[in-house]
Amino acid sequence: MLFSDLLNNSLDQIKGGEVSADSINDAKSKLEEMRGKSPYDQCKTCFSEVARLLDKQIDLMRSLRVYRENDLTGESMESLPEEETVIEILEPLSNKQRLQILKALFAETKTFSALAELTGLRGGNLLFHLQKLQDGGMILQRNERGDYMISEKGYRALRGVAELYSDLGSKRINSEPIKSP
Repeated sequence: MLFSDLLNNSLDQIKGGEVSADSINDAKSKLEEMRGKSPYDQCKTCFSEVARLLDKQIDLMRSLRVYRENDLTGESMESLPEEETVIEILEPLSNKQRLQILKALFAETKTFSALAELTGLRGGNLLFHLQKLQDGGMILQRNERGDYMISEKGYRALRGVAELYSDLGSKRINSEPIKSP
């Protein structure tokens, strides 16, 4: 009953159209408080599942644009390291075939052969792109000759690119400069 109340409260906030970071933090705190009071080790499974469902609801809130976290400030922009950002995030994503690979790995692992067929790349060309994604921490290989899979970083980067494209890519953007606050 407590779990359903927590999750239903999140759904009510989605319906309301605006969700604050405080309410998200409050829901997470309530879940952790309940977890701390759980009497049995078997409860861990239920708490993990509810936490996963809450995270899915938060993702839904983000995609519906009713919740935005981490509003960027001038300070956070100044602390953004240019070289590391390019090497670790932008460069691995800056190629059509690498984006195809990430999209394919989003749902399931793939073999080298499957990725070659998907991208139209062979041998060394495909290895080059896979290595760029591995160096950027976007994908992993199970073992030396195993399937490729998306990493948490790759998953989050691809999700971020999809959100960015949704916000900016398919719309005409006003080209006037942004004024600092």
